[in-house]
Amino acid sequence: MKFKNLRKNPFSATKSQDDDVEIKEEAIDEKQVEEVKFPEDTNFNHIKCKAVRQMKVQKMMKAKAKAKKEAKKAKIQSGAPKQVPHTIESLREKDETAIIGDLDDEENAEVKAELMNDEFAAYYRNDYEPKVLITYCDNPTRKTRIFGRELTRIIPNSLSLYRNRSGVKKMVKSATARGFTDIIVINENQCQP
Repeated sequence: MKFKNLRKNPFSATKSQDDDVEIKEEAIDEKQVEEVKFPEDTNFNHIKCKAVRQMKVQKMMKAKAKAKKEAKKAKIQSGAPKQVPHTIESLREKDETAIIGDLDDEENAEVKAELMNDEFAAYYRNDYEPKVLITYCDNPTRKTRIFGRELTRIIPNSLSLYRNRSGVKKMVKSATARGFTDIIVINENQCQP
């Protein structure tokens, strides 16, 4: 048994022909101004038969997919430019400090002078081998000392020393006098390194 117009309410009153004429005229005027797309009513809950309900939903989904495919095809044929998606990378502001072009240009002369006078340039060029001093807070716990020993095994050319109640400024002066390039101070929070 097939039903026609399942979405039509049988109890609704029929409209007169005069009302239909006025509605059609208004609809034509609205289409000329601008075509507005309203969301489709996809509620098939009034259909009790599950198979029929699923069939209706499937037909609607196929029609929607077909319309979307045709719209995409028409857009490609009309030659409309592709839209650029909004990603984090496309929305990122350009970095003003980035060097564009060659360093020998007149525009980048100031940047080149800064690079020549940079105090860390030798460090980044790896002109010398870093020598690291690993030290602890005052009265370190056993876990902190073990962690310091592990760091000396991991970091090449490093040495682990206790502070012996001396201040950090004193440690820095003595380390630079001994030829250390870097200092790591291991601190504790609630007996955890």
